[in-house]
Amino acid sequence: MTCEQKWTSRAVRIPMLIVALSALVACSGSTVSGALIDPPPPSLTAPCGDPLRLPARDATQEEVERWWRADRANLLACGDKQAGLVAWIAGLLQAMSDDERQPRS
Repeated sequence: MTCEQKWTSRAVRIPMLIVALSALVACSGSTVSGALIDPPPPSLTAPCGDPLRLPARDATQEEVERWWRADRANLLACGDKQAGLVAWIAGLLQAMSDDERQPRS
């Protein structure tokens, strides 16, 4: 190894070591309450309905409206599910922050 290669190798290793040690120091203040977190309700994590597949033919006005209503209903239900999941996460974050504010005994 030439002198230049040794210098480059050292120049890379030292900052990496500093970053790794910084990460360890940053995590040292973190504590785990020991509480297990329940997963969100399955109704909030189930996949949303797929859009309807249209046939390879001309559709009647009635069919188009019926398919549009079904797709629209799936889209609204998916939005409601997503809002429920966001609310569940917000509640979880609130509970975690409330737990951190309580004095440790």
